[in-house]
Amino acid sequence: MDIPALDPTLANTYAGETAVSLVDGKTGKLLFRGYPVEELARTYLFEEVAYLLMYGELPTEEELNDFKTLLHEASILETETETFLHSHGILTDLTAHPIDVLHGALMDVACRHTLPTNGIARSNTVRTHGITLMAQHAVIIAAYQRIRFGQGAIPADPSLSYAANFLWMLHGKRPSAAETRAMNAALILHGDHGFNASTFAARVAASAGSDIYSCIAVALGTLKGFRHGGANVAVLRMLREIREISSVVPFLEEQWTHNPAWRIPGFGHRIYKTHDPRARVLRPLARAMCRKRDLPWWDIADAVEKAAMTRFHDRGKRDLYCNVDFWSAPLFAALGINPLFFTAIFAMGRLPGLVGHCLEVYENPETRIIRPLNHYTGPALRHVPVKNTKPLPA
Repeated sequence: MDIPALDPTLANTYAGETAVSLVDGKTGKLLFRGYPVEELARTYLFEEVAYLLMYGELPTEEELNDFKTLLHEASILETETETFLHSHGILTDLTAHPIDVLHGALMDVACRHTLPTNGIARSNTVRTHGITLMAQHAVIIAAYQRIRFGQGAIPADPSLSYAANFLWMLHGKRPSAAETRAMNAALILHGDHGFNASTFAARVAASAGSDIYSCIAVALGTLKGFRHGGANVAVLRMLREIREISSVVPFLEEQWTHNPAWRIPGFGHRIYKTHDPRARVLRPLARAMCRKRDLPWWDIADAVEKAAMTRFHDRGKRDLYCNVDFWSAPLFAALGINPLFFTAIFAMGRLPGLVGHCLEVYENPETRIIRPLNHYTGPALRHVPVKNTKPLPA
């Protein structure tokens, strides 16, 4: 039998079509429904971009107001959810990962909402559930960070934008315009990114007919993996270990001496062979926030980038650049987000894109369950050995 070419990571396989986003790694472009992500991040609200990803077009003023109203109506920390968060809120070495708590809390919410019995609902129903997921995600993560560190949950403020409201629920004070702008841009920049691992996992679940809550749960589980969503945590850990600019080069040289194959966290990308457009936007925002808080993380990161680029160029590596995770780390830290929650913030921004992808699968009349071939590498046919025991009863 002829064996098709193996492609275990699907890196060279077109596994489907999408109109949600375009990732061009050669030229460093990322488009959401045709719009450059940098332009969206600089001039639009996250709510507007979320609408774009979920509905296909930017909203009119009326559509945006209706969308915001639905978000605010769903931004209530239900009693059952708060009880669930408190049950996992004692800070110990065995405390659950925030993604696991988010996963459990969202599925708890799902159990109290009417879901289609056949798995696939009408598109507007899916979008309504998507809005609920967006709202609850922010509420749950803000409440859980506070509860985990001995503080009480803070109710949402319907007068604030999504980004500002999240920071309000997280810290209990109204964020400045600069803080809101930085948080808003970060969420937009994480909005979608082609067939990445978590998005593809969600599409597989959608192809099986799972409801949107279950598809998001699958994506969260995938995003939790250390190869996918945790790079910015490793970046901040590195920056904290370096501590000061004068230690950057010695630190890097020590890592490479002990392990020549060591990779700087937040550098390089599976797709981009040039600058990550998202990193270009986050870099100045991280600088402004770190300077405002008098934190050293941006300056250390800047020194790491310069030292790394010099080394890479000296060795002829001209396709390694810092990615979105490198600059989201100092930015999130400056915004008062605990690094344990960085991956959950990644997921919060990615949620509208996930809903958009699942809708594509649901709405496609030619959808069949995604079921790739596999090449068997086990033993050839062999017969079961005869056992010297009595036969099993009929």
